[in-house]
Amino acid sequence: MTAPGMSSVFAGFRLPREVISVAVRWYLRYGLSYRDVEELLAERGVTIDHVTVYRWVQRFTREFISAAGPCRHAPGDRWFVDETYLKVAGKRAYFYRAVDQHGQVIDVLLSPRRDLAAARRFFTRALRRAFASFKALGLSRRQVSAIIACQASTLTAGACVEEWSEG
Repeated sequence: MTAPGMSSVFAGFRLPREVISVAVRWYLRYGLSYRDVEELLAERGVTIDHVTVYRWVQRFTREFISAAGPCRHAPGDRWFVDETYLKVAGKRAYFYRAVDQHGQVIDVLLSPRRDLAAARRFFTRALRRAFASFKALGLSRRQVSAIIACQASTLTAGACVEEWSEG
């Protein structure tokens, strides 16, 4: 949570960074309410208000997300795509979300319309993000394309191996 040569993001708070980190982590990881986190901390001898937990969550969530980014796993080979309408600021919007078999969110998109352009934009972004993960594993674009083609079509296992070995 602290870059080299920078002061801590927790500087200036009354409680130690460990208490703040635990409270925010409990809220984000376990889906507890602010009052539940307040109660758990009270059981451990830390007296704070639920509004304080709310302020910590608002302030430090981005820090936790950026710190967890490098620790994310590569997306799995099976994806599940959800699409639904949501009301955002009183207007309907179309929400796309791709999740792999481990429950890790691959990508999300909020679009004002449900059309081919929005779906194409979503899948292009999701595949590009997945390819970046595959690239970190040392796979070429051709090999990733072969994997996707083998999983998306009815090719035989022999054809998949041929495509793979050409990359």
